[in-house]
Amino acid sequence: WKAASALAESNDPAARQALLTAAQTGTATAQDAALSALSALRGPDVEATLRQLATSGPPRAAATALGQLAALQGKDAAPVLITAFRDGGPQVRSAALRSLAELKDPAHREVFLEAARSGNYSTVHTAIQALAELGGPEAKTALLELATNGSPAARNPALHQLGKIGGPEARERLLKSLDNDQERHTAAYTLANLGDPATLGALQGVLRDSAAK
Repeated sequence: WKAASALAESNDPAARQALLTAAQTGTATAQDAALSALSALRGPDVEATLRQLATSGPPRAAATALGQLAALQGKDAAPVLITAFRDGGPQVRSAALRSLAELKDPAHREVFLEAARSGNYSTVHTAIQALAELGGPEAKTALLELATNGSPAARNPALHQLGKIGGPEARERLLKSLDNDQERHTAAYTLANLGDPATLGALQGVLRDSAAK
């Protein structure tokens, strides 16, 4: 790793090419070191290497390359990220979705909904958090739908994010979840954090029921 960093800092074209080659064709350890060093560099050759790894590299290298490509290109990296999310394996899908979420672009709302509805534990939490961070009435509508009709993997994370958004509809959905054994803990915790006096009676009822059991 120190050798790779030294090559990146040398500003030598041959050293730069050695790092690009290691990132593309080296062992897993060499790829990790080269990619770490390349994060300090810029240029079309670096972006081309990252794009190639993101689309056809081994999962670990592809996941790293996706994050670095997003950091370099910003919103211009979105098409590669979306393709990787839809076509990649679990590790690549997760990395692509995390990088896409960091862009905080409302244009990607449908991709996050797709991920949240998939029931895939590796992406549901990231997708739901991304939807909540985008905010707006669309986010609340999506989270209400996921909390009500989503997969088991989606319901509790959606309830938690609804609590952060707040509002009467979110409060009512959380109160309803107090009657559901699978959702009660998340709903009670989220309502308690809201500090809404209108929910104190319901929360006290949950505590009495728990004590009785």
